[in-house]
Amino acid sequence: MSRILSVLSGIVVIVLLVVLGGTLISMADSSTQAEPGTRASAGTAFTYQGRLSDGPSPASGSYDFAFELYDDPDSGSRVGPTVSEVVTVTQGLFAVELDFG
Repeated sequence: MSRILSVLSGIVVIVLLVVLGGTLISMADSSTQAEPGTRASAGTAFTYQGRLSDGPSPASGSYDFAFELYDDPDSGSRVGPTVSEVVTVTQGLFAVELDFG
């Protein structure tokens, strides 16, 4: 009877050690994660994609573009500088990264 008791006691101790070890590992992993509110700030640049036609056909080639950003579509004020870019247009499609600050 005492032998069964010592085997059961040993099993209980092993199970407790495994559970405690898993808890400690979990706590260590969560302490290395970034605290809420410490995210890296997003930049001001964004990608603008568009379509350009040359008459009835899609345009292809290099084109001079001037981009301006306004704070309202109807009567807004310009935000930041005018950004001028030479943009490659392929089958009417283009993409450019813009940053108005």
